[in-house]
Amino acid sequence: MLTSMTGYGEASQETAQIRVGFRIRAVNHKGLDLQLRLPMELAYLESSLRAHVTDHVKRGRIDIYSEIEMRDPQWMPKTEVSRPRILQLMETAQILKQEYQVQGELDVNSVLRLSDLVSSQKVGFALPAEGDTLICQTLDQAVLALIESRRREGACLHQALIELLNQVAEHVIELEKVAQERPEEIQNQLRKKMESLLSEYPLDDARLYQEVLYHVDRTDITEELTRLHTHIQQFRAHLEAPDASMGKVLEFVTQEMQREVTTIGNKARMSELADKVVKLKADLEKIREQLLNIE
Repeated sequence: MLTSMTGYGEASQETAQIRVGFRIRAVNHKGLDLQLRLPMELAYLESSLRAHVTDHVKRGRIDIYSEIEMRDPQWMPKTEVSRPRILQLMETAQILKQEYQVQGELDVNSVLRLSDLVSSQKVGFALPAEGDTLICQTLDQAVLALIESRRREGACLHQALIELLNQVAEHVIELEKVAQERPEEIQNQLRKKMESLLSEYPLDDARLYQEVLYHVDRTDITEELTRLHTHIQQFRAHLEAPDASMGKVLEFVTQEMQREVTTIGNKARMSELADKVVKLKADLEKIREQLLNIE
């Protein structure tokens, strides 16, 4: 069954020590473009978390947003006070009081308002093993929700592609019927032209027959129609394949069908044939647009 490249999934879990949440948004993309946003202190998990996603997703722009709140102080990055910075502030306060007669005292509340006095040591930090496990499990749940979302949309795309492919098959059958009338049509056209040019001379049927054969051979579309039938069968087989990542394969088959239809259009000398070629091209373009959404 086909899978869409568009979807959404989220999941969250929490314990007394940590709360973890992930939101995943997926849209169309030629390849796999995975954007994972983690807090800096958890950057060491990025490679592992990416593997959890790429095991299930092959194409699309995947944006993953994380919400991770550490509730246990023992699970948080170590926070240290910048002693040199505090000494500098105390010296500055003394100068202000002595040289500029500034009144007041440097208290704890004033010091804590300054963001550069404390720092978290994020480099080298790692959660306990159970924290890493919970984060990976939560991401897995969000990925499964994303996959289910993409499959639901893929089912709708699957039905739309079947309907369009059925229309293409009908157009090809109609082309075959029109193509069967081409030799007689060409013969009548050539006869009229030759009669108008050579009205004073008797018409040589053998010569006319040779001309008809020549033009029929130049405008014969039997091979193109046969290949179109083959491509349609291939397209149907790939639609029902168990592998969900068939987008690129179906795009290639569609390109081959478009190539055959273009060749038929170049050979078309009958207005009825040309009209059906236009309809075929229109339906194949609709198929191509739908395939842009398939993984």
